[in-house]
Amino acid sequence: ANVSTLNLLTHLYNTYGKITEVDLHKNQEVMSEAFDPNLPIESFFIRIEEYVEFAAAGNAPFPPQQVVTQSFFNIQKSGLFTDDAREWRRLPTADKTWERFKTLSISRMSCLTSSFH
Repeated sequence: ANVSTLNLLTHLYNTYGKITEVDLHKNQEVMSEAFDPNLPIESFFIRIEEYVEFAAAGNAPFPPQQVVTQSFFNIQKSGLFTDDAREWRRLPTADKTWERFKTLSISRMSCLTSSFH
């Protein structure tokens, strides 16, 4: 009964909070799922960033370029931005950052949704 909150939380994490190889494999599978164009693209980015954080917490971080490449293919699976994909592929590797990918994707998604109104 004289256990501090920190000690209790540390015990719970050490006992039950370990990320296993199975957890990491499932994380990789879910991270590879296609973008759902019926959802806001920001929710896709949040999902990817959560998977990246989970992998890092499991001591198996994704290299930044892998995150960008995987996300690019996830959006490609949706069938959106096929013309924009050519433009993205032409960029130098150094310019293919996560922030630039998000900015371009949000811009393209905004153009796409505004064309339906």
